Amino acid sequence: MKVFAWSIPAVLAGLAMSATNACAAPTVKYFDVPGGSVESTKIDNAGEISGAYLGSDGNVHGYRRTTDGTITTFDAPGGAYTVPQDISKGVITGQYFSGRPDGLHGATGFILPSNGPAIVFSVGSGGATYPQAINNGVVIGEYAATEKATYLCCGFVRLSTGVVKHIRLSGSVQTEPMDINSSGVITGCWSDEDTEHGFIRSADGAITSFDEPNGNWTVSSSIQADGIVAGTYLDDQNLAHGFIRSTSGAFTTVDVPDARYTDIESINNNGWVAGIWSQNADGGNGRGYVRKADGKIEKFSIEQATFTWLLSINSANVAVGFYVDQQNVGHGVIVTP
Repeated sequence: MKVFAWSIPAVLAGLAMSATNACAAPTVKYFDVPGGSVESTKIDNAGEISGAYLGSDGNVHGYRRTTDGTITTFDAPGGAYTVPQDISKGVITGQYFSGRPDGLHGATGFILPSNGPAIVFSVGSGGATYPQAINNGVVIGEYAATEKATYLCCGFVRLSTGVVKHIRLSGSVQTEPMDINSSGVITGCWSDEDTEHGFIRSADGAITSFDEPNGNWTVSSSIQADGIVAGTYLDDQNLAHGFIRSTSGAFTTVDVPDARYTDIESINNNGWVAGIWSQNADGGNGRGYVRKADGKIEKFSIEQATFTWLLSINSANVAVGFYVDQQNVGHGVIVTP
């Protein structure tokens, strides 16, 4: 699943890095949103970063970090609580609320270019629109079908023209698009009455459902330009493992050494992945890792942190995430190979 998370510079000596099949250590940088606690980070292929931060007013707001390190904060028009979800070519998407959220409803989608006015939009009549990802101006996400709905039932694709198409797999209780590549191919997950499954939707609308062969629960969270997808599955002991699925349907399991929990959040066009690992089966006290295309894994943790997550990796193999310190304040992390 896509996750939210929680920038005071950390002491470099407090960062622990290790790699299977040792290699040169990457460069690690930190950033803060002034007066805020970073709660999410995504990076586009040009190196711009966006996400959410918790402000001193107790509300969540958006931020943009340009490649020169400049940070600007924002709220969507009419929004008091803004939650960016993704950035592509400098264009940010997410959802906002006119006040502090109280339940599922009241969410409106937004698209914010690097220059020019924001676009706001809603899908369906339920008053709950939750964008998840953007690529080439096409936004995907979820929405609630009615005002009385207690969950997000359906997925959507909003084209750059503003035309909206709906996604709901036959027999599904919930359909959740998670990511879209530059060709318009979408991946995500859907649930029936029993469990979660992965799916791929081609640009022409054809849908392929799949399950990791060793899993009883499969979530596909990221797709790269060639159509290779990555995500997480649970085995019959409910232990989490990462997976990479090729375009032919072949699966590769990803397990971080010494981990009882391995989650993949993002895969880039070079086949590198970034995610979270933990020695705890429930993922608690998670730490970040990067897996290169050749299978070498680098693990990251920060001594003073309660947890460290890496959530996104771009085509320059730069990964971003955050860590939370012992005062429960979030700090942004940038890992450059």
